[in-house]
Amino acid sequence: MGFSLGLWYSSRLATEDGLGTVFGSSDIARVVQGGVENTFRCGTQMARHWIEPLDPERHRDFMSSSWVGGIPADTDRTGSPDVFFVAVAGFTFQFANLDQLRECLDWFHVKIHPSSREPGHELEHYWQRWHERLPKGITKESKRQKVVKALENALADFAIGKQSKAGG
Repeated sequence: MGFSLGLWYSSRLATEDGLGTVFGSSDIARVVQGGVENTFRCGTQMARHWIEPLDPERHRDFMSSSWVGGIPADTDRTGSPDVFFVAVAGFTFQFANLDQLRECLDWFHVKIHPSSREPGHELEHYWQRWHERLPKGITKESKRQKVVKALENALADFAIGKQSKAGG
């Protein structure tokens, strides 16, 4: 049974004893069947990584500029005909080339980062670099370790040409 992280859901579940209703969020689910409520912890979502052919209409390059929405990805600038994805800890990273994946991995290897302030950026909320726009909590130690492991596995697989893998 697969669950989406961070989303509430309600669905009908067929069991040996009839239909039950599943309610849940994150990795905890509650099954109500015949007036009896059972709560259980689901398996955590596995890290995944995959490659897609570059489509400038769909794919953006978030790491090459400070633009919040990224810039259109193109083969001339990125040097890669593919876009690389790593989904881990409820977030999906998108890389325009393997150098960006390596840069991200290097950044996540560091536990504590120095100040990221730069002189001359009075409108600093408009000029955030990619690592300053990461979702809250992804740099906490438990998730940081999962991200590092997933990025290392993805880089190893992408370097030898594997297209996709579940696990990590």
